[in-house]
Amino acid sequence: NFTYEIENHWDQISTTLREGRISHGLACTYEQHVEARRLAAEAQGRIETLFGPHDVLLAASAAGEAPHGTATGDFAFCALWTVLGLPAVSLPLMAGPTELPIGGQLLARRGGETRLLAAAAWVAAYASE
Repeated sequence: NFTYEIENHWDQISTTLREGRISHGLACTYEQHVEARRLAAEAQGRIETLFGPHDVLLAASAAGEAPHGTATGDFAFCALWTVLGLPAVSLPLMAGPTELPIGGQLLARRGGETRLLAAAAWVAAYASE
């Protein structure tokens, strides 16, 4: 996903991204990539059981309060849903001890964007009260 940036703007990529995710990805062998894709496909086939009768689920969007500054926090809390192909919406639900937001993610089944957005609108209205 970052080929152009890696080849043309390596020095402009954040140190965190360069030394973390990109370096990790570049070190991944083809065999490891194929196995990861296989596991992802298997998990995608099983994710429906997580929902049971529910259209939307709530998950954490971070380990706690939003970080100070411009960072958005640890992407690991959304990466799983991306790999599984689930639509997700993160919402600020309350304020933490330093008055920064604490968020949650609403998740829907694949193809459930309409229900997800309706639920997100309802939660956002309720959270703002």
